[in-house]
Amino acid sequence: MKFEALRPLFDKKQKLFVHADIARQILVAVDFSKKFNIDVVLVGGSDSYLFADLLRQNNIAVILNSLHSLPTMQDDDIDQPFKTPAILQKAGCCSLLMTILIMHVTVTWILMQVQRRDLVLPGAGACRYHHQPR
Repeated sequence: MKFEALRPLFDKKQKLFVHADIARQILVAVDFSKKFNIDVVLVGGSDSYLFADLLRQNNIAVILNSLHSLPTMQDDDIDQPFKTPAILQKAGCCSLLMTILIMHVTVTWILMQVQRRDLVLPGAGACRYHHQPR
């Protein structure tokens, strides 16, 4: 009864999202996935390009969230965050860019608010109360 909430993970009805950026964390997530036979999705995945084949073999998807940032390690290529999605795609891994996902959700929310006509602009209220017409 204690772990009843985890049943969908073991029945493969749900996936476990693991935040892993560096190589050691990614390897632990892959081992955990194999040991307990559950579906894992990596979130972050800065060093996932190093294990593209291993991730494909174990059917582990990656959600990348560091496209517009510096590399994780100082000795990594400065363009590595931009190269990682291409490397994962060539290896046949399923990857998604977190920034695109967030932008899609944000734009969808804004469009819904505009359709409802109750979009609140943060500065509009302040201007209305502090502006005194002459």
